Amino acid sequence: MRVSVPEEVLKNFSVRIRFVGYVPLKANSRATPAEELVRKAPDDFPDPLLDLPFVPLQANETQPVFITVQTHRKTKPGDYTVPIHVEFPFGSIRLDLRVRVYDVLFPKRTRLWFTNWFRADNFARFHGVPQWGNEHFRCMRFYARLMREHRQNVLLVPLGLVKVFRRPDGSFRFDFSLFDRFIATFESEGVAERLELSHIGGRKTGRWEDPEFIAHTFWATDELTGEGVEVPLETFLQAVRDHLKATGRLKKAMLHIADEPIPVNVASWKALSQRVHSAVPDLPRIDAIHVHDLEGYLEVWVPQLNYFAQWLDVYRQRQREGNEIWFYTAWVPQGKWTNRLVDYPLIKTRLLHWFNVRYGATGFLHWGWNFWGDVMTGELQSPGDAFIVYPGPAASLRMEAQRDGIEDAELLLDAGGKVSRGKARDATTSSANFRATAKAHHPRFHRLHQKSRRVGKGETAGVGEVARD
Repeated sequence: MRVSVPEEVLKNFSVRIRFVGYVPLKANSRATPAEELVRKAPDDFPDPLLDLPFVPLQANETQPVFITVQTHRKTKPGDYTVPIHVEFPFGSIRLDLRVRVYDVLFPKRTRLWFTNWFRADNFARFHGVPQWGNEHFRCMRFYARLMREHRQNVLLVPLGLVKVFRRPDGSFRFDFSLFDRFIATFESEGVAERLELSHIGGRKTGRWEDPEFIAHTFWATDELTGEGVEVPLETFLQAVRDHLKATGRLKKAMLHIADEPIPVNVASWKALSQRVHSAVPDLPRIDAIHVHDLEGYLEVWVPQLNYFAQWLDVYRQRQREGNEIWFYTAWVPQGKWTNRLVDYPLIKTRLLHWFNVRYGATGFLHWGWNFWGDVMTGELQSPGDAFIVYPGPAASLRMEAQRDGIEDAELLLDAGGKVSRGKARDATTSSANFRATAKAHHPRFHRLHQKSRRVGKGETAGVGEVARD
């Protein structure tokens, strides 16, 4: 089967045609009841979007096709018909896609801060190229382009890219060439409007309930002996800070302390955060958190969605005091919460960013963009938590739904929403109301979505409807 559009369509639109692929799941998301799932595993679930010229189609098989229509900025508002030609060995059919273009000029930059963490080494491993070589950076550029197409604008930068050497006199020499090249690669594709510097510490033993967070050890190579020597944390951080200032990047940089403090270890997290702040007070601190009592220790607060709901009033107070409030999801929360798992209805992924607007959160974080490996075999208990993109690069239905949600959020903001790039305007919704809304069943969200399409002068872009891009 081959699917195409006539040449004349491209005068007004960019049209991308992709075939929907499937991933095998042996088990469903482990903390979600059956009524919140698309269907029960084991089964094949649709997710990857495949850029193929055609697909073989057997008798009694069905093959979904995902068609993306994007306007040119010069395209005039109005109703259009886009002919879709579907060719088979025995003949062809024509389907007409009706497209309505509204007089809404969509901005090139969205206001919501959006980050997905990724492993750069996976690009090299899956594409068979040497890590950190020219081919690796060319490969990363393709993935960076896909990130930007899906509205990512914040970049996690591994501090391990900074190479350190100890001179014979005992002083340290810092090599930022790899660090700078990495950032510049993503800056050139519009992804790195802000920078997250990777975590400087973690749990001492790695156990979730370990009571002690400690700083990572940063190593230098002795220029005389070639041996590894420890770099004092403060020396390392101050060198990074000075380099960011010298390259004009300090104002867009943030620094992670240690991931996901919980009540049993929050005291040691605070001690580490204070140590970092004393060394580099002009680097804002950002972290994913499970607690709410971090006043004075954090500038960008990123609670998990369920904790955001639980302590909404507290986080709003921190926001009024000048802090940023984002939220994040991982393999949890599940159940009736919104998330981006493979076996969830796509409306639950799309609606993640309606919460940003409704509750004034200015950013969203997720840890798993391309943590590939065994996750694609169906063994994972929360399928899709670790990845939302496929090697290729190939986007996914979930990526498209999440981008739709970010673009919905932008249009809702134009209609009078709450988010700004710094602080959010105050709102009166309580934590209890948020929890009730956030856990509502997805059909209710779908009705809300349909009801809320009309903004500004007319309506928002939607299925079969587009704003001018």
